[in-house]
Amino acid sequence: MFVVEQLEDSRYYSDLFGHLESQNIEVWFYNLANFKFNPDILGERTILNKSSRYYFSIFNLNSICKKFDIIHAHESIPSFYTSIAIRLLKKHPKFIFHWHHAKSIGWKQYIMDKCAVNLADRVVFVSKSMKKLNESRFKAKVIKFSVIYNGMDVASCELGNKTAFDICLIGRLRPEKGFVFILDVLHKVIRKHKALKVRLYGSGPQEQLLKTKIEELGLSDNIKMQGHVYNPLPYLCTSKILVVPSFSEPFGLVAIEGMGTGAAVIASRVGGLKEIIQDNVNGVLVKPNDFDGFYRAIINLLENPNHREKLAEKAKETFIELYSIKQMADKYSKLYQELKYGSRKS
Repeated sequence: MFVVEQLEDSRYYSDLFGHLESQNIEVWFYNLANFKFNPDILGERTILNKSSRYYFSIFNLNSICKKFDIIHAHESIPSFYTSIAIRLLKKHPKFIFHWHHAKSIGWKQYIMDKCAVNLADRVVFVSKSMKKLNESRFKAKVIKFSVIYNGMDVASCELGNKTAFDICLIGRLRPEKGFVFILDVLHKVIRKHKALKVRLYGSGPQEQLLKTKIEELGLSDNIKMQGHVYNPLPYLCTSKILVVPSFSEPFGLVAIEGMGTGAAVIASRVGGLKEIIQDNVNGVLVKPNDFDGFYRAIINLLENPNHREKLAEKAKETFIELYSIKQMADKYSKLYQELKYGSRKS
């Protein structure tokens, strides 16, 4: 059973559900948030926490968890409440704390993470950099730590001819994603390439700030904000370049989607992105907040299509080898078998 706090539909969980079920692993979801996400796919397999107060979930989880072989909790809050619930059981199922974001921020989150780490049978990180970041903080528990890279399904995407858009930006419109910064870079790029076509997909607290800045810089004809999209693949398939200007990034799900759909990726050299991308092999890495670095990288790929296509081709190969949804599901399945039957492989 996956324990999640999901407030909107998720391709990640829907795709994973399908691949695990194809391996005869029956998957259920317990959603702390009272939201039945992906109802057409997961509706019958989703148990809702019907109270807005999460601590009531402890009692529900306590009675539900005993029915499953493995409880796989994603992120700090679901993992914390799961750890409390199964602590009350005489014999609890195997428990995985899946840590998708970086180190704890604030003492409350640290306590929640510590509780989950202490009781978990395995702590799974989405990147080696995340694992390393937390090893010094939980030295006695490092034996439990594993890394499983995220994966996505791009099979439904028909590769386009890369003429619809020059540059694609996708993500939550939050400060750490670097979108305000990259607008200044694109302003300079557009002075040289006046017909540049850019699309920004996402929603979040900086939405109005970004809209205002686009207007103030006179970029409204070039840069279009499209809001949140459930499935960005059709837009990535027809974009030449994906730019990921994040200041921090535990993994980089958007980057692997770009790689899988044949877009050349320019990304910040941070967190999981520097594990996913080999500079000038399957993408381009730039120091975060490096104005000149991002400018040169974008201009180079716009003006050198052969180089851009070589990077995109290698990125596609990397995606198939390491970041497909099948790769991720296979590693999940292997982990479940190890926990269920008692073997431990590093």
